[in-house]
Amino acid sequence: MTNDETNIIIYQADRKHAVKLLARDGKIWLTQAQIADLFGTSLSNVNKHIANILNDKELEKVSAIEFYSITATDEKTYTVAHYSLE
Repeated sequence: MTNDETNIIIYQADRKHAVKLLARDGKIWLTQAQIADLFGTSLSNVNKHIANILNDKELEKVSAIEFYSITATDEKTYTVAHYSLE
C-alpha cells in the first residue's frame, strides 16, 4: 500500500462476525462501534479504554484519531471519528 492509498479490508473472525476495516497510510482505522464489534464488548467499554489510553499518553490524540466521512444507510454523509490504536 502506498501513501494516501485507502483500502477497505473485511476481517472475518468466524462465519457470523465480520468487521470492515479502513486501511489508510499504513494504519488500520476503526470507529468505536467497529472496535466494540471486533472485541465483542460495549461502546461504553471501548470509550473508557480509549479515554484511558489517551489520558495515560500511551498514544497521542493527534496520531490516534482521524475524522472520515461515511455514507450511512439513509444516504446521508456523516463525519465520524476513527481510531488507530496500535
